[in-house]
Amino acid sequence: MQTLKNTPPKPRNDINAISLSVQQGVKGMRSKGQGNGMWGMYKIVQENSGHLTIISGRGGIYFKDNATNNFKDIVFLSKKNKGTFISFNLNLNKETLLTNAIPGFTFPNLYIENLENETGESYIPFVNLKVEQVLVNRVSI
Repeated sequence: MQTLKNTPPKPRNDINAISLSVQQGVKGMRSKGQGNGMWGMYKIVQENSGHLTIISGRGGIYFKDNATNNFKDIVFLSKKNKGTFISFNLNLNKETLLTNAIPGFTFPNLYIENLENETGESYIPFVNLKVEQVLVNRVSI
């Protein structure tokens, strides 16, 4: 959870960073459009009665049924590249609506989204159509 390291509220340790990451409005990246992804995933898994495990650095949290289990002093392969591991399981026998899991969620208009270019501007591509002329011969009898 290195992205949360230098942003308020500054986490005290890896477990604190994980618990902050699943709260609404907490984001490590300052870029537009970033943030709330972990919170959204947590809410979907919670609404679905699934379970979620997040391990980052030396800490980990297992979320299920509004309860958590914390894990600390997890062994990692490289002190330089600790990384983050996320695993979630959904109950496929339970219908879950995103609008119930995430209050205020609305589906994006994918038609408009697909018209955006790399800079976020919408454009409508015009295709050069080749029109072939067909000659029809009339035969009079």
